[in-house]
Amino acid sequence: MDDEVVASKPRRKMKPKSQWKKRKRPGGGELSTEAELARSLGELERTVRTWRIKGVIPHIRIGHKTIRYRLDAVLEALDKRNMKRRFFQQVPL
Repeated sequence: MDDEVVASKPRRKMKPKSQWKKRKRPGGGELSTEAELARSLGELERTVRTWRIKGVIPHIRIGHKTIRYRLDAVLEALDKRNMKRRFFQQVPL
């Protein structure tokens, strides 16, 4: 039984690292965690989490649990929301 030959696939060689595809995220890849975003906005982490759940600010889900934020997109969303709020406050009912 020691003379049996088992056929197996030949192992594929990896390309050199210089030939690997380079993947880039739009926006320079500057992503913030919930804590970092809260610190930069001067808010609590709980507030940032509530905004995300309600859909006020955009977020990026990486994997199953990892959530990241792009600061410029968050600031833009908050500015739009404040402009709408100011507009409706000025209109008399």
